[in-house]
Amino acid sequence: SLMEEGTVEPDDTLGKVYIISQAFQCSLIIIIIIITVLFNCSVIINISNCDIKSRIVSFVLIKNLCIVDLVGALLILPVPLAATIQGHWEYSNSLCRLNSLINISIWMEHMVMFAMLKVDKIMASTLPLGRYPFISIQKVKVIVIFSWILSFSISALVNILYPFSYEPAVVLCIPLLPGGFFIAVFSVF
Repeated sequence: SLMEEGTVEPDDTLGKVYIISQAFQCSLIIIIIIITVLFNCSVIINISNCDIKSRIVSFVLIKNLCIVDLVGALLILPVPLAATIQGHWEYSNSLCRLNSLINISIWMEHMVMFAMLKVDKIMASTLPLGRYPFISIQKVKVIVIFSWILSFSISALVNILYPFSYEPAVVLCIPLLPGGFFIAVFSVF
């Protein structure tokens, strides 16, 4: 076997999950989770509690971008943290598929929110005075909900059409996508 010939380390067959130091990587992930949760919650609360900011499209979009970050920190980062604590990846295919679904959903939603912020900034700087905001806050909120549905739908489709695998470099499961997928996605945004 390969292990007897010494070409594959035993830890590699279990999916080794840390590069330099297990303790350092765990500490770093915990710090990232704490900072992400604290800062995103503070922005979300700040915008939610301010009547003026709650009526400005840019602030509503920023709040929703922070919500995407917060959801990502709470649903994605605990998986690599748990795997790093254990020292290897040993989770089921079902958890790997769920992890892949969440990763792609959050990634897509980030891209959509950044695109919406960019469009909002272009509209604010190019529309005549009194014509901005182009759409109401209520419509923006509906568009944001639709964007979440779209992101999860695209992620589900991607995870159905393409196989997924554990990627040790990021300690996450991701779909094995062809290069053309990224070109198509980036051409839309």
